[in-house]
Order: sequence, then C-alpha cells, then structure tokens
Amino acid sequence: MDYPNQFLAKVAAEMNKPNGLTVLHPDNLPGSLKHLSLRDLPGVAKGVEARLHRSGVYDVIDLWNLAPKHARAIWGSVEGERFWAQLHGYDVEKPRTERGMYGHGRVLASGWQTPEKAYECARLLLIKAARRMRREGYRASTLSLSLGSRRQGRAWSGQTSFFPTRDDRIFLKALARLHEQSVAVLGSSAKIPKVAVMLSNIEPFGEHTDDLFKARDTATRRKDGEALIDLIDQMNIQHKSAIVGFGLNARVPGGYAGAKIAFGRVPDLQDFD
Repeated sequence: MDYPNQFLAKVAAEMNKPNGLTVLHPDNLPGSLKHLSLRDLPGVAKGVEARLHRSGVYDVIDLWNLAPKHARAIWGSVEGERFWAQLHGYDVEKPRTERGMYGHGRVLASGWQTPEKAYECARLLLIKAARRMRREGYRASTLSLSLGSRRQGRAWSGQTSFFPTRDDRIFLKALARLHEQSVAVLGSSAKIPKVAVMLSNIEPFGEHTDDLFKARDTATRRKDGEALIDLIDQMNIQHKSAIVGFGLNARVPGGYAGAKIAFGRVPDLQDFD
C-alpha cells in the first residue's frame, strides 16, 4: 500500500530538514513516526494537543492506535476521523472550500530587516501571490500589508481597496501607499523581522461589471491594462521563468520568494520562478 496523501508528505518533508530526504514506507509505520511529538504533526495545535492529553493520548503511537470514532469524539467533528485516516495513509478527499485570499509571508534575513528592504520583499511576495491568483482565475479588490512582530512589540498592518482587478500595476501602487503609511508610523530605521501581503475580496473573472459612473476611457484603460498583464503571464509561462515584470527584481535570500510546501497546498513550479 502506498502513502500518497499530502499529510504524510508534509510530515516526511519536515522530519530531516535541512539535511536530507525522508521516505515513509508502509512497512515502517507507525514505527518511523514514534520519535515525533504530537505537535510535530500538521494540524495538531496547542488546543488539539490538550484535548488529546485529556483523552490519554500522549504520543504518535497512542494516536495511531485510536479508533476512528474515538478520534472524531476528541476533535468534536468529522475532522478527527479525517486526521486519523490521513495519519494511516489514506487519501482523504476534503470538502471543496471557496477561495478567500491569496498571500505570502516571509521571515526576513538580517540584511533585509530595514523598511526599504522589507518593501522590496513585499513587492516580490505580492507579485507571486497575484500570479497565482490569476492562474486560478480570480481577481481582487483589497490588499493588506503586515510588518513586524507583535511578539517583539513593534508591528504594523494596513489595507487598501480598489476596483476589482488582476493588474499588477494597481497592486504595486496600492502597496507603495501602504509602505508610505507604515514608514510614517514605524519610522525609517525600524527593524522589520517579518513581512506579509494578502490579496482578498476576490472573485472569479467576469463576475464584476464595470462601474456605470466611470468614464468609458477609464474602463478601456482598465481592460487594456489587464490584457497587458495576461500577455506578460503568457510570456513568463512560455519561457518557464519570470523574464518580464514591473520594477526592480531583487533576489531575496534563498533565491526565491513565496514558494513553500504548506499544509494543504503543493506549490506550482511557477511559484519558484
């Protein structure tokens, strides 16, 4: 029996970072997982761990040996049974969810923790998120920017809205406004350990009609702008690299921005361009 599900793939990917690759073979389970803590499993946060402890589950082997219905009772929903099935290697089809946002975040290296460097990184993350959003057929009308860490006592977040679009130029102009606002609050010498951007209030292409009170030339410019973005996307896909874009194309530490194997989503190859 093979173990094709994303859950065990995520567990394996985290087991030997950054030194090598781990293969979870059916014959070695659950033994190859026994050294892991419950919190090492994707989806087991502090609250779930506390509920497991109250039910006498203190390690991965205890969790493995649960009955599916018992897992459901601990979670308080069918998610418990889904979790049990994924841990045992079953490919569980999750309910289809409506997409609510596209975003990326990054912990900044020491040389990138100034407001200007954080802004450069935010631009790259924004473009990555916007490209992914367009590939999946959506456009957005709200952009959010978050900087800093509340744990360290210095953080700022803000958002701005615009007419629904998939145009990178509109996103970048909105980001520039948010950056200016953040500098006004945090100062030009602030230390920025984290940066995150998010495109939200999204909708599929074609669901929004043009504003009847806008001039016709405004609507035409908007459509021409989106057509230009679509052409740029096509060129980048054709060449399998981000050869065309807007503004500076700085290389962040690690060589790419935004691409990571997150629980529940395997990145596309284009995420690493």
